[in-house]
Amino acid sequence: MKRTRGFTLSELAIVMVIVTILIGGLAMPLSAQIQARRIAETRADMRAIQDALIGYAMRQAAGHPYLPCPDNNGDGVEDLPRGMDQMCLRVRGSLPWRTLGLDEADAWGSRYTYAVSKLFTNDTGFESDYDGDLAVHKSSACSGDGMTDVAVVIVSHGPNARGAQNMSG
Repeated sequence: MKRTRGFTLSELAIVMVIVTILIGGLAMPLSAQIQARRIAETRADMRAIQDALIGYAMRQAAGHPYLPCPDNNGDGVEDLPRGMDQMCLRVRGSLPWRTLGLDEADAWGSRYTYAVSKLFTNDTGFESDYDGDLAVHKSSACSGDGMTDVAVVIVSHGPNARGAQNMSG
């Protein structure tokens, strides 16, 4: 009687279980590394945004630096005011990434939300006793913790992208 050599079904099943456990053990550290890389990319982008906004304000004419208006139609260019009032029509929207020469979105593919105080979007100069219209709080309760009289706020909505606009609109 001739015996054929090979694996039984139970041996194959055990091997498959071991391979599944090994792959599952490697998948978690890999996803954590990807997440850490995306966070680092977005932090670097936020520093670049800060530098670009400072550079934008420094190169404006008339001796009074000002910040760009938000992009509200999705083309990446600041939406300039119309009429005599040189302040932005809307102070919240997407970051004007084309105007600033930056990347369109964060590492998760969401556009940065950009809000700027009206007092910092005109070329008539700032008052020294600035009473701003933007505030940043640590929680949605808007309690006493946080910062008030903020000139500009840039938000990356992170991996869950809650409240964000993606690159396709």
